[in-house]
Amino acid sequence: MIVEGSIVEFTHHGESRLGVVKRLLGKKALVMGLDSTQFRPKLKDIQEILGNAGEADVDQVLGGLEAEAQVLVEDIDVEALWGLVEAGETYATTELADFAGGASPSQVLALRRALEADSLYFRAVDKGWQARDARLLASLSEQARERDAKAKERDQEKRWLSSALKGSAGCQDAPRGLISRLQDVVLHPNSEDADLFLEFLRQTEDEVGEYLPGVGVLKVFELLVRLGVYSKHENLERRKWKIRDHELRIQDLAAALKASEASRLDLEQEWTFTVDDAQTRDMDDGLSLRSKKDGSWLVGVHIADVSAWVPKGHELDLDAIRRGTSVYLVEDEIPMFPRVLSHGNLSLVKGERRAALSLLMTFDRGLELKAWEFKETWVRVAERLTYDEVDKILSEESTEEHTDRIHTMFKIAEQLRSERESRGARSLELPTSHVELRGEEPVIWSVSDTASRRLVQEFMVAYNAKVAEVFDKANIPAVFRGQEPAEQELEPLEGVAGEFAVLKTMRKSSMGLSPMPHASLGLAAYVQATSPIRRYLDLVHQRQLKSWLHHQALPYEDQELYGVLAEVSEAAMHAQEVERASRRYWLLVALGARTNEEFDAIVLDENRQVLLTEFGVIETVSTAERMPLGAKIRVRVDHADARRGELVLTFVHS
Repeated sequence: MIVEGSIVEFTHHGESRLGVVKRLLGKKALVMGLDSTQFRPKLKDIQEILGNAGEADVDQVLGGLEAEAQVLVEDIDVEALWGLVEAGETYATTELADFAGGASPSQVLALRRALEADSLYFRAVDKGWQARDARLLASLSEQARERDAKAKERDQEKRWLSSALKGSAGCQDAPRGLISRLQDVVLHPNSEDADLFLEFLRQTEDEVGEYLPGVGVLKVFELLVRLGVYSKHENLERRKWKIRDHELRIQDLAAALKASEASRLDLEQEWTFTVDDAQTRDMDDGLSLRSKKDGSWLVGVHIADVSAWVPKGHELDLDAIRRGTSVYLVEDEIPMFPRVLSHGNLSLVKGERRAALSLLMTFDRGLELKAWEFKETWVRVAERLTYDEVDKILSEESTEEHTDRIHTMFKIAEQLRSERESRGARSLELPTSHVELRGEEPVIWSVSDTASRRLVQEFMVAYNAKVAEVFDKANIPAVFRGQEPAEQELEPLEGVAGEFAVLKTMRKSSMGLSPMPHASLGLAAYVQATSPIRRYLDLVHQRQLKSWLHHQALPYEDQELYGVLAEVSEAAMHAQEVERASRRYWLLVALGARTNEEFDAIVLDENRQVLLTEFGVIETVSTAERMPLGAKIRVRVDHADARRGELVLTFVHS
């Protein structure tokens, strides 16, 4: 019972205090603490009565009691005390003190201090302590161990980070898992863990007095570069989506692979050529042309027969499904199949005998298509040409052998293009950019839709269209591609601004397992089957087509194809993000090196989007000027930060 003179422990703003009751004030008490400090706690906030001070000096009584308790608390074993009582039962502090060996005021106070410091075994309840259940205690013990381990880990991380900021610690010294965590922070900058780590880093920087350059996660990126985990030009999107090269086991499987034996039409004597960029190594397609005795022309479109090498369900095949597509970065190439296949046995390499799945088309003297068929063939590429070389041939600036054949093929291609355009096809002539690394220096230039590219594109479209026609008529499951007509007709506008305006009206293409019209190609049905080295769905279609040729059971039915499409589409989407990030990064590196320089540009729309003609890229210019569509202007690079993805172009003059 609380009376005047009672020595009490009470709570004040969440903290335990000692004092002597001087007067009772209804539901409160006037309590004198050390140094004559007065408190007015509610009676319900008084936790313990520790005897009576009488007329003794308050400071001496409280100071002595506190000192004795501090000595006694060292000898209290809370775990042993828990073992002496009944789990789940509630005890007053004085009762527990009796179990512990005595209930004097100093012993009771010491026990309270011990129980407050170690809340694992007893839970504080109203005016007492509840002994915890054994199972709950085990769970709480595990949680306590985890907290202790986490605190220890955090301390280790802080010591290492402090050393790393000073340049005296490397990856080999880092606490387990910390380097991976740093990478996660960079790859997922909007995560809660990233926020927590950045605050941890900020505190550590302040304590050490060493600061990493940059802001936010770029500080962590800089640290990973210093540690040699990342290069300064690291493609973070590639890291994020874990697009890796083939592991050694897969490469070994590819090296040991043998092609299936099959009877094929031998076309090795046909003059066959490939047309690609100079750096291309995985050549899916080749072309051939031969004049026949009746004056007609036999055109061959030869696609590498990947299915002859990679059986469905083989481990290489399963790995290719997961990849979905080859990934072409400015700084690297990650092929869908290991290079020993994609650059070797599968590729239509000059001078090498290769298995192909060929579309053979017969055109009459008037270049009208009269007959076509698919055949499994053997081909041998006689000439590897680049787009630039074919453009020279077509511009009659070259005396290369077989010039006439290439001219004839171009005429046939233009005839095919004209027929598609009569059915509504629309080919855009917007330039694109090509980025190439020379050492660590990016070189960027604009690539136009030249005659050589139209030639190759037209025969690839023809091949794909004929595959789609077979699938449609034979009701063969396939992933068809389509596109609805443009949303609106536009007023004619000349030049690239007009082409860009048309592009904005075009609907997105779609995919499905039913044939559908493709407006911009002018076709009733369309699939992709010309790049089986690079795209998994093209390989699926190649297998379907070969089974049809042999009147065999189809490798894929609708249900399985849905699953393949879902997996491949997701992988392809990630690949596109990584490729886009690579091109954007190196473009900004190049422009960053040319800050304050001026460039020619063409205004494309009212939203200040312009085409940088030197580079073939579309960007937004900063200006309040009203610029007519199609106007030729000059812009200046004011700022470019590749790592942040920032570019500021300013209008200079018309």
